[in-house]
Amino acid sequence: MSNSKGRIKVFGVYSLNKPSLIRHLVRSWDESTQWEVEQIWLAVGEGEPELDLQAYTRKTYPLEKGRFYKWNLANEWLWKVGHFDYIFLSDDDILLPEGFVDRYMEIVLEHRFDLSQPAHSHDSFIDHPFTEKIDGIKARLTRYVEIGPVVCFSRRAFELVFPFPEFPPSGWGFDFVWPLIMEKEGYKMGIIDHLPCVHNLRIPALHYAHSKPGKDMESFLSASPHLKKEEAFQILEVYV
Repeated sequence: MSNSKGRIKVFGVYSLNKPSLIRHLVRSWDESTQWEVEQIWLAVGEGEPELDLQAYTRKTYPLEKGRFYKWNLANEWLWKVGHFDYIFLSDDDILLPEGFVDRYMEIVLEHRFDLSQPAHSHDSFIDHPFTEKIDGIKARLTRYVEIGPVVCFSRRAFELVFPFPEFPPSGWGFDFVWPLIMEKEGYKMGIIDHLPCVHNLRIPALHYAHSKPGKDMESFLSASPHLKKEEAFQILEVYV
């Protein structure tokens, strides 16, 4: 692409046997006219990806191996993604605003965010109210960015946290460790409210019905320097 602002890699895992928005996402990530975007999707479940998804799907995993292993699979695949300037980790059950990539990256570059996420729309399933869209603002400088459903790293930020810990496999708790790592290097974290994602296709908690991510997170955080919730959920600056 001539006049490209840089290279973006998108990594995600999608389900073959549950409702997903994978086709919307593939189209959304491909919409960019300003960035070179490469998508790396792994399919989990029984069967094979349909023809229109095969070009984006690097490998299919049986459900018993793929369940709860997005972060482990990221460790397996992201060693070999080649050069990139930014990397997004994306779930398969979200709706993104029109023209998301170019509009989102404009804000990332403007405010020099090394670690960021889109806010959640008001009608999303929300684990942490702190991540819900704040009406009337464009973005905010924060001490917290959630692990999903979409998270964006600059290359230099990604290199600080990759490879991801093998435990807990759910990734719960990583986002309370990341702020200390970013702040030590003087890297900025932010939530972009102007371009919220809609995350309401599936109830997230049901995905973990047969695991114990809360207890795993407690164990992980007990051995890792991290912020407490009241320390993490802070807005440092607001951008309108």
